[in-house]
Amino acid sequence: ETMTATDQEKTKIYTLMCIDDDFAMLSRLYDYLDDTVFDIVSISDPITALTDLISYQPDVILMATSMPGLNGSFSGFKVCARLRKSHTFRTVPIILLAHHVTWFTRLKAKWHGASVCLQKPVNRTRLLTELFFMSV
Repeated sequence: ETMTATDQEKTKIYTLMCIDDDFAMLSRLYDYLDDTVFDIVSISDPITALTDLISYQPDVILMATSMPGLNGSFSGFKVCARLRKSHTFRTVPIILLAHHVTWFTRLKAKWHGASVCLQKPVNRTRLLTELFFMSV
């Protein structure tokens, strides 16, 4: 039986990379996206994240704004800005995750190139809605 282009699109698996050292968040993410088209790659070490990003070439990136090792010049905001300067990641959707989100946090996230900034713990419906509207 031959698959049509529409059938192939329905079965496409997208790689979602989550860079976060919050294991409760990672567990929640696996629960939220278990029955979806996302293959989740979780990275808890922010230092190896850039190398892993190049290796996996994810379709979507979820990243904490702050983690041990990602302070100062290596905050999630700064990593996002660096990714946006890269030809490879210029158009990849980046969702930043923060413990406390205000209008300023959202503005700062956009300024650094994030697609959106969501508050932790992230709501399943909100996350799936954002992923849907990013046409991933």
